[in-house]
Amino acid sequence: MSDLLKEARAYLQANLNDFVKKRYQGNYHYAVPFGWMNDPNGSVEAFSYYHVFYQDYPFGVNPKAIYWGHARTKDFIKWETCPIALAPDEDYDNWGCWSGGALQDGDNLYLMYTGFHDYLQQQCLAFSKDGYDFEKFAHNPILPSSSLPPFTDKHAFRDPFLFKRNKFFYSMMGARDTRGYGKIILYKSKDLFSWDFVGEVTSSAVMKDPGIFECPSYFQLADKDFLLASINFMPTKGEEFANFACPIYMEGSLDLESGHFNQEKGMKEIDRGLDFYAPQTMKTSDGRTIMVSWMQMWQRNYPNSLAGWVGSLTLPRELSYINDHLVQRPVREIENYKTLKEKTEAFYPNGGKAFMLPSSSVEISFKISKENKDDFSFSLISSKGEEVSLTYEKDRNRLTFDRSKSGAVISSTSPLEENSNLRRLTLEKDDELSFEVFLDVSSLEIFISGGKYTMTSLVFPSGEWKNIVISSHNAECEELQIYEIKVN
Repeated sequence: MSDLLKEARAYLQANLNDFVKKRYQGNYHYAVPFGWMNDPNGSVEAFSYYHVFYQDYPFGVNPKAIYWGHARTKDFIKWETCPIALAPDEDYDNWGCWSGGALQDGDNLYLMYTGFHDYLQQQCLAFSKDGYDFEKFAHNPILPSSSLPPFTDKHAFRDPFLFKRNKFFYSMMGARDTRGYGKIILYKSKDLFSWDFVGEVTSSAVMKDPGIFECPSYFQLADKDFLLASINFMPTKGEEFANFACPIYMEGSLDLESGHFNQEKGMKEIDRGLDFYAPQTMKTSDGRTIMVSWMQMWQRNYPNSLAGWVGSLTLPRELSYINDHLVQRPVREIENYKTLKEKTEAFYPNGGKAFMLPSSSVEISFKISKENKDDFSFSLISSKGEEVSLTYEKDRNRLTFDRSKSGAVISSTSPLEENSNLRRLTLEKDDELSFEVFLDVSSLEIFISGGKYTMTSLVFPSGEWKNIVISSHNAECEELQIYEIKVN
């Protein structure tokens, strides 16, 4: 173990020994205890745990050379912060151990990551026999920049996603050609150490320099293949792609012989909120596909940095494919931590109907009648009068999420992002007006129409969240439940 890794592990442990939860940190979401976190890496089930690695800088909220942090869980809700997995301690990665993937094969858990040095991005390997301590391969990098196909930018080659099909290992990663267009490329190996280029998975002229498909992920549902990726500088298209950096998905079929992804539909934004990036997936032994994402956004100010931390993970989500739609549901284990505090019969919220919240960590579920739907608003209000709103316009069949009055100001440092506080979502004609709102101190995850849509955003109030108000002139609310969520 290098001195750099020993130092980082010792610093982490010393600060965990007397750790007290910081301002804005949630109760049922994993957050970096202190310092900086961004993209989740290598989510995987191994050694009787679910693991998530992540981009980490434990020494402060202004990251320098990035480490790999590590958390594990038995149920996706109660998390354990583990010793730091990787440090930027080799000549090929001393500018940072960037994002990558994980895979268990035999008795080893393998991590494939991007080593960053002297502006070169090259792929490296580490392995562990216990899921705790990792050793870097002696002959890294296993995919040097010299292995790139012609006309590929050696300074934009990163974020390998590992998977196995039959007897072969595959690695899918983001890249950029020398004209500045983003693409995903695929490599193949028999042993994880020697790799051959297969082909170009996908590319897009909309990703003009310096765009790149970051943090790709691949999974299968209902005999379909899906690609996830995250894109900076994505041009806004109507209501979609309004953030500086946008996570997208594509459905189709992946040809492992040519590497080509036969796309059936266009790129879609997987979450329509303000703070969701670099989603990664894992396949669990009980057959579920679980997705987790970084719950923050690039090119913004970070109010939580004043409390000594930046970065948390979304509530893990179960993915399914229903009626030609990718559907996201909160991981089922959250049910074990919910206690019903309020339940209503159908009501008309004429003039506004208020409900007190038992805490700032709750689920609020409600449904608007199809037969008696109309314009309505849902507001979350703090003890200091701060407010977050979700409104519905019947004539446009459109939802608007607005956090502009929610507390600490959140603004973008990118001229490409016009508004950092408001997002809109136009529904399809027959979509249900059903909502499951997961509030956890500073995060809001809204599952709409049974998870056909989601909106994930952060809010930083100066007070505690105290109540909700539902208002409408004619809409009927069929039911409403409030659950408190506690994790001991």
